[in-house]
Amino acid sequence: MNDAIYYYSLWNGDYPYNHCTAVDGTISAGGEWNIRTLLVIGASGNAFMLDVVITHEVGHNWFYGC
Repeated sequence: MNDAIYYYSLWNGDYPYNHCTAVDGTISAGGEWNIRTLLVIGASGNAFMLDVVITHEVGHNWFYGC
């Protein structure tokens, strides 16, 4: 998550919030979601995919609604 925030900040401007938290959680609707600074991440399968999912969800803090 730190790398994702660092690189998105370099490429798109400073991180727009004071913090970001990722939690491991099961969502009854399936998949992952975020609400500004809270990322809820479900089963990712392996470490690489976990990194991909977290990086994707962190990106929504710059491009909310995409």
